[in-house]
Amino acid sequence: MDGLGDAEKERVNYTIDSFNLNEGSLMERRKFILNLDLSSFEGLTNHEILEALQPNGFISVVEQLLKERVNEEKEAL
Repeated sequence: MDGLGDAEKERVNYTIDSFNLNEGSLMERRKFILNLDLSSFEGLTNHEILEALQPNGFISVVEQLLKERVNEEKEAL
């Protein structure tokens, strides 16, 4: 939270506490998605990957990872 003022830090902590964002299973699911190796889904479309990962939640994070993968593939060409 570097760069945040005291009021902003207080709001951040309030949000974390209000939504219980540091709950164990929630943290593990976030960790799983963020450490995901998309190359393990080779041969699947982005839509198929989204469907496969939907039960884990954090679909917006998966969508962003897929966009980055598409951009990296375009840059490699």
